[in-house]
Amino acid sequence: MPFIFATRFDLDNFFLDDRDPIFGLIMLISIILLVSILSYIWGVFSKKNERQSLENFIKKFDTLDALSTEHRQLLASPQIDIPTLGILASSFVKSGDFERAIEIYLIALSKASGGVQREFILTNLGIVYFKAGFLGRAEEVFLQALKLRPRNKEALTHLTVIYERLKRFNEALEVLDALREQDTEVYAQSQFERAQIIANDANTPFNKKIAKISKLNFKGAGRFCMELFIKNKEPMDGFDRFPPIEQAIDLIYDFGAAVNTQDAEYNALFYALGRSDQKPRSASKIFEINALMAMKDAGFEDAGLSFSYTCAKCKSSVGLFSHRCPVCYELGSMEIRAQISEKTGEIGQTF
Repeated sequence: MPFIFATRFDLDNFFLDDRDPIFGLIMLISIILLVSILSYIWGVFSKKNERQSLENFIKKFDTLDALSTEHRQLLASPQIDIPTLGILASSFVKSGDFERAIEIYLIALSKASGGVQREFILTNLGIVYFKAGFLGRAEEVFLQALKLRPRNKEALTHLTVIYERLKRFNEALEVLDALREQDTEVYAQSQFERAQIIANDANTPFNKKIAKISKLNFKGAGRFCMELFIKNKEPMDGFDRFPPIEQAIDLIYDFGAAVNTQDAEYNALFYALGRSDQKPRSASKIFEINALMAMKDAGFEDAGLSFSYTCAKCKSSVGLFSHRCPVCYELGSMEIRAQISEKTGEIGQTF
């Protein structure tokens, strides 16, 4: 009996101690210390793995020999900081020396200590790869940057263009959805990507493709459909969605027969080219067409038109048409510039 009472007494004391505020405070401090120690250990291992992952990433991309060993060692020295490397890389990008710029950004990446620095360097490195035409590598670098900050608009915007050029239009739509969540206006771009998906669907008959694309709303949709007719060698008498002539003058210029002559501007061009007998009742709104008509009526028929394309946003001028500016990547910004030139017998696609 005394033994039983003693045991109960000890247990009661234990549970009383367990309810003691000092005991609870000691337990709380112990738990906090344990969590802190575990967090520290986890942080050490995470940083080690992150550094190892970064080193492997750099080794994967560091395959160029644009810089000499001496220059590499100099740039990798502690005396050269990351902002200086960034300025140097930018100067090489402006001069078109992408290989040196890539190597310098990789050196800067190896020096970066924080996520903000790494994201900035990775974004710029991705842009250089993109400009150099290495789309696969640019994609990898931008995805790496997005791991650091998923709301990186620069990386997302470039990924949209990359997937578009690689004809991975569904992935381009996914990226546009991510941009839309950041209140970026992407409606026209989404419509354009959907048009590309339809146009490249081998299981959809041509007439159904045109019907579906005609329901989409983006600048240049009519020209997009006209280009499909030309690429697929479909007769233009089956086409009924002619865009305004200023959006398609370069396409119809090489047509052997007049089309859409019920439109005064189309008829004026084909009359000036000698492919329509219906003389326009009024002048065209395009100066070059009026000039061709005047020369034709004067008996001079050796003049023709040539075309260039200027971006309304960045003012860059290129020799081939594209729905997206090849310099600033703005969609629907390319304007067609017609110039009077000597007539040639050459016929070539402008897209």
